This record gives sequence, structure tokens and C-alpha cells, in this order.
Amino acid sequence: MGEEYEQPEEFDAERIKDFEQKMREGRVSYHDVETFESIVEYYIRQNKPYEALDTILIAEQQHPYSSILQMRKAQLFAATGKNIQALELINVIEAMEPDNYEVYLTKGSILSQMDRTGEAIVYYYKAIERAGDDADEVHLYIAFEYENLGRYDKAVEHLQKAVSLNPDNEAAMYEIAFCFDLTEQYQAGVEYYTKLTDDKPYSAAAWYNLGLFYSKQEKYETAIQAYDYAILINEEFSSAYFNKANALANLERYNEAIETYQETFKYEQPDPIAFQYIAECYENLNDTDRALKYFHKAIKADPALADAWCGMGAVLEGLGRNMEAIHHLQKAVAIDPDNSEYWYILGDTYAKAELLEEAEDAFGRVAELEPDNETIWGDYITLLYRNEKLEEAIENCLEGIKVQPNNATIYFKLAALLMDAGSEKQGMQVFEEALANDYEKHTEAFEIVPSLQNNQGIVRNA
Repeated sequence: MGEEYEQPEEFDAERIKDFEQKMREGRVSYHDVETFESIVEYYIRQNKPYEALDTILIAEQQHPYSSILQMRKAQLFAATGKNIQALELINVIEAMEPDNYEVYLTKGSILSQMDRTGEAIVYYYKAIERAGDDADEVHLYIAFEYENLGRYDKAVEHLQKAVSLNPDNEAAMYEIAFCFDLTEQYQAGVEYYTKLTDDKPYSAAAWYNLGLFYSKQEKYETAIQAYDYAILINEEFSSAYFNKANALANLERYNEAIETYQETFKYEQPDPIAFQYIAECYENLNDTDRALKYFHKAIKADPALADAWCGMGAVLEGLGRNMEAIHHLQKAVAIDPDNSEYWYILGDTYAKAELLEEAEDAFGRVAELEPDNETIWGDYITLLYRNEKLEEAIENCLEGIKVQPNNATIYFKLAALLMDAGSEKQGMQVFEEALANDYEKHTEAFEIVPSLQNNQGIVRNA
């Protein structure tokens, strides 16, 4: 049978320092198993697995038959990537302690780490049979394995069992939300957390997740009510304030959103994302001074926050401060070079600053990253023409049509460019075909080549 012992006492840094000094001097005195385990636990909490393993090796000399220490040794082998040794050791312990649920839990964890998911699940089920009051935690481990297999339905099944066994298991509660969110089962999320709030009305986590799924359904007023209940239960629930602020912003209640974002600062360190969202609220309120101030705060707090660089650039561009805007937008694309939106805004700002070659490169990057974007081909083609690259503009019309064969804008621009290039008959044919498909967009031809408004053939057809 396994050893019975009380919860090991906490070890503070000073006692650990004394232990380490004696260990270096080779004069570690006798300690019982519980004391050694408390030292090991200290090192694990400090993320020092190798120091914990060294402690186990010393403890083994004094307690060579302790299954508790052997169990910790197996766990530490796994934590340091020694999975084969960990599995060999846990097999020995399993033979000695067939009724110890922690053996099966540890073995399942080792097998999981070795990507032997099916076997891991088998051992987790064995752990459940012996886990008693800790069964909810084992269901959580099983759920993680099913998530790794993409079996979110089975994962949710076990997570719900975990919550049913222990309604205070918030880790399982949040993981259910993760699975529903990932599979876009928003209504299932609403139904589950509505029932949970009925059964457990004082669970802040349940109300919070209910608010989350109402937000996913864009039912922001109802979401705010759920977040308010979560805050009423736990007034320091910063995530509930944050999500409530998001819902308020989506309802265009920007002043309330700003106040609510700022509430989070009372309970945790200011988040760069919160600064960014406050800036966006001020931007929507046309308070550009405060918008710039908070975008600056966001960038200072996290210089790698590309959205904040882009947001600040967009505000500066709106103020006509194009060169400053370009500096900030260049930072955004340097951080996230595959973000087509950043490149689009940068290209537009280059164009306004009369940096046409640079604008051309930026729009070309958008077309490369997001060829299905409905507006980029039209803007890119117009820019090429403006930059006196008629042939290249025509080529890009043809390329755009391959990608977006139903985009009337490209056809009208192609018609205008062909006529401007002297191919009046061919251009008129394209123009007539485009008219038949989408008459409303025929002015696109005049926008790229304004002189066509005087072309009698065009005017008669339009």
C-alpha cells in the first residue's frame, strides 16, 4: 500500500538556501519523506526541475523504498524530457501500487507527452476509477487529450462531467467555453451557461462565460447584463469589466466603454490592449488628441503591438500628418508583414503623400496577400495609371479578372484603359459587357479616365 502522510509543510527561500548550502558541503542531515517532498514542491513551483531532481536523488539515499519519492522522480523525468526513463519507473510503481490513482494519472501524462494519446486516455480512465473526490481533475486531463484529437464533442462531455462533479472547477468551466468557441457553437454555449447560472447563481465564472457567448451572438445588451452579474459577485473580476467594455464599444457607447476599460486598471496592471481599445473609442468620438495619447500608451507598454502602431498611423493620416503616419504604419508592417490591412492603409497614405512608387509596392503587397479583396484591384490599377504605367495597369486588370471574374469595377477600369491606350473598339466591347452585368458601377470608368465622359460612344451606352 502507498505511504500515508500529511500535506507537506511550506518551505521558504531562507530554509531552501540553508538546505542548498548543506547540500554543496555534502552534509545534508536526515529529513523525513514529507520534508523532502516539500523541498521538491518548492523547486517545481520555482520552475527548477533539475534542482528538484537533485533533491530526489539525495532523498533516495535516506528513503530508498519511498513510492512517493519515486513517483515525483518519474514526474520530474517527464518534465525534463526523459520520457523513456519516466515510463520505465512508473511501470515499476504501478506494479507495487495498483490502487494508487496518481500512478495512473502520471502514466497517462507521460504517455500523452510521448504523443501516445489513445494509451494516455486508457490510463486516465483507470485513474478515474480510483480518484474518488479528485475525479473531476482527471476528466479535465481526458478532455485535453480529446482536444488534441480534435474531438471537441468528447472533450465537452468530460468537461461537463468535471463541472457536474465539482461545480467549483473553474478550469473545466472555462475549457468548455474554449471548445464551444472554437467550434462556433455559440447557442450551445448560451444554453449550457444559462443552465449553469440557474443551478449555480453565485458563480461569477458561469455568468462571465454566458456573457461571452451572448457577445459572440452580437447580443451585446444581454451580454452586458451577464457581465454585470459576474462583477456583482466578484467586483475585482477584471476580465468581466474588459469584456463588458468591448460590448459597450460594439454598441457605440464609447464613453461608457472607456470608463469600463479603465475599471480594469483598479484590479490589474494596465493592459496594452486596453489602452489601444480606449484609443479606438476616442477615435470614434473624434477626440484625436486623446486617441493619440492612448495609442502612444499602448505602444509604450508593448512596442510589438502592431495594431496600436497602425491605429496611431491612421489617426495621423486623418489629420493630414502623412509623413508621421507613414513612420507609424511602417512600424506596423515591420512587426506583422503579412497583415494586408496594414499594407492597404500604408499604400493609401503613401499615395496621399505623393509617394506613388511606394504606394504601388504597398498595394501590390495587398493584392499578393489578399487577392480576393474586393477593392484592392481597383485601387491598385488606378494607382498604376496615375503613375503613368498604362500597360502594367492593363496587365493587372487582366490578372484581377482571373482572381475575381465577377468584379465589375475591374472590367470598367479595363474598358477605360483600353480606350485610353487607343484600343477603342476592344474597350467599348468590354464596357458594354460590364454594363450588362452591373450598370451601377459604370462611373468607375470615368473615375480612372475622366476624359471618357466626353466620349460619345461611352455616353450613349451609359
